[in-house]
Amino acid sequence: MVKASSRWLKISTALLLVFLVFAQISYLGRNTIHHIIAKAPPSIQEPARLAFSTIDRAICQLLPCHDEALRDFSAWSIEFAHLEIDASKDKETSSVTGLLKLQIRNQLNNPVIWPSVILSITDINDALIGEILLEPQDWLPKDANLSALEEVRASPLQEVASNLPLSLPESAAGYRVRLSYSPKTLPH
Repeated sequence: MVKASSRWLKISTALLLVFLVFAQISYLGRNTIHHIIAKAPPSIQEPARLAFSTIDRAICQLLPCHDEALRDFSAWSIEFAHLEIDASKDKETSSVTGLLKLQIRNQLNNPVIWPSVILSITDINDALIGEILLEPQDWLPKDANLSALEEVRASPLQEVASNLPLSLPESAAGYRVRLSYSPKTLPH
């Protein structure tokens, strides 16, 4: 009789420890788990999201939870980027003007922090002559009427287009566009 109760005690203790480890991983890694689910194949994404959100709600009722938006370069798709360079110089600044037409899309079904845009300006020989860092508040369209939260996070599957007038170096002939998460784009 003692062996049977000792055996059940060991099994119960092991199950309790497995449950506690699972709960701790779910709590401490909840934002990472959300990210993994968002990148899962569409066929399993919704069932996994539903199952994890049930577990997540139960945990967050017991413990304080902090939702973090994702910072993920693979979430973004630059749908369109074109820099129109006007060769007529501005007499006061000896620079040329340009218009950057940009359209990017959040490909994930989760909110993602807006990235900064880095515009690399090249000369006729494709040598780098300057870079312009555009924070989200600089390149997001002013007429988008985004709330304070949306200025930090792009909604799931959101696409935004903007046209940005820029002052460019005199020898500007080409460009490259890339995305970055600079320290200023991170929420405090």
